[in-house]
Amino acid sequence: MAFFRKILVLLLFVLLTFKSTYSENTNSSQAFDYASEYLVKINSKFVSDNLLVNADYFEIAENDETLAFVFQLKPQGFIVISAFSTNSPVIGFSLFDNLPENENLQQLPAYSIIKGIALGQKYAGHKVTHQESQNGPMDYDIWGPWVYTLWGQVNCHNNSGQLINVTNYYTPNNYAPGCVAISLSTLLHYYQWPPTGVGYHEYYDGYGSSTGWYEANFGETDYKWDLMLEKYNNQASTNEQREAAGELAFHAAVALEMDFEYNGSTSNVNEIPGTGYDYFRFYSFYKQESSTVFWPRLDKNIVEANPVILSVSTNSGFGHSVVCDGLWLTDDEERFYHLNMGWWGTGNGWFQIQEDFNAGGYTTINGGVLDFIPKPMLLDAEILAGANMFHLNWQFTQTIVADAYQVQRKINNGPWEIIADDYQDTSLLIIVDDLSDDHYFRVKAKVNDEWYPSSWSNISQLQIVTGIEELRNADLVKISPNPFSDCLIILSSEKYGSDISVRVYDMTGRLFYMLDEKQFLDKISIPAQLWRKGVYMIEVTSSGSHQVLKAIKK
Repeated sequence: MAFFRKILVLLLFVLLTFKSTYSENTNSSQAFDYASEYLVKINSKFVSDNLLVNADYFEIAENDETLAFVFQLKPQGFIVISAFSTNSPVIGFSLFDNLPENENLQQLPAYSIIKGIALGQKYAGHKVTHQESQNGPMDYDIWGPWVYTLWGQVNCHNNSGQLINVTNYYTPNNYAPGCVAISLSTLLHYYQWPPTGVGYHEYYDGYGSSTGWYEANFGETDYKWDLMLEKYNNQASTNEQREAAGELAFHAAVALEMDFEYNGSTSNVNEIPGTGYDYFRFYSFYKQESSTVFWPRLDKNIVEANPVILSVSTNSGFGHSVVCDGLWLTDDEERFYHLNMGWWGTGNGWFQIQEDFNAGGYTTINGGVLDFIPKPMLLDAEILAGANMFHLNWQFTQTIVADAYQVQRKINNGPWEIIADDYQDTSLLIIVDDLSDDHYFRVKAKVNDEWYPSSWSNISQLQIVTGIEELRNADLVKISPNPFSDCLIILSSEKYGSDISVRVYDMTGRLFYMLDEKQFLDKISIPAQLWRKGVYMIEVTSSGSHQVLKAIKK
């Protein structure tokens, strides 16, 4: 009998403990205190002077139960306080973007994220231990937000309040291009890449309210990055600026084979790596959130200014795609991630998406697109008929800096061979021994001290160019003496007073010396006492000629 009394007492203790866990919720007064205290912290951290007014808040509730309190800041911003967690009560915040009142908020990705974090805290009841970063010690605590692109799908207004079509400019019936397409377009705009797409794609959308064939010729499209704006909502814009963003978003939607619908267009985030690789010159991969590499790799990407695209779903069946572009490690070991919701800037902010976020299955990060890294674009490889050398040129995004490049060549059906490794420039002088062979070239970039797999550029086959007589006159410029010793002398038979450009390359193709001369007379003397012995390629360009000559230092 004593045994059963002990069991009964234990059960009562457990029930009382369980009840107390959910009955001691945060009220609005406590939430205001939490928000006030936190505002002091973030104002100091982010060098801001936003204000908090007690009366300016609203509640997020479900089934008559308060989940969170949203405090609006002045002149803009918000702080969201959980109704369940006193250990880490701040769900999210922003000092620059706003959250609308309840009715409009429920349409936004931010609503699902806030609701998911709050319910996760309710049912988790404890603070989840973070996976340790595999990137080594972090000596800084804020990275990002990196992305300034504030794009959305529909319901965009100009500075006069008129409804305008931007990312939905070219979509059928001006339907939404889809949140996955917006996330992809946002990162393409962040990198301002590619200059030109790759290939062509068409597909048939046979489902729902909008059906038909849709196509995009990526390889014939030069994307108009200089015309695209970071922000369109409540801003003035020209038709050309809206067309530029609309073209990019529509191409992203076609690449993803979007199901266009009047009430929302759909695709999958895990389709982005394939479409990025096939059509937009990007390498990336998709990982599920349960993978042990997901959070450490996400952190690494954010620290290195490479934003991540997240797939977020709810238990009601709705899915969202958002861009994660910032990380803040607080002094209290909280971990906030900055999210760009893809809703014209509304709801963007810092959220605790890792801690307790997946508990209870209310809102889940399914996974994300990691290592979304641009690939170089190799330009046409062309050599003059009768010449034995040419410049191989390529381009790379200016948003991030490549540590180095590797260039490979294949002759006929032979293997790929490295001809330049850890090369710093985007132009390489290449000597060709036999123009009767087929020469192929490709290049990849080292980024963040990594050679990313499958990140090779397009392949360019060397083409022989004929009929450019002004570039083939070998009598205008000469090297004297050749071989040379202490001084390299360039002689020209052109008329006096012309401009001339001189570039000297060593046999690895590296730029060794450069000179731009105005009012060139008849001779240029270049001191060469300190040059190493060997062969050098001298490229001389003037108004009447372009020649590459071989010279030997003895």
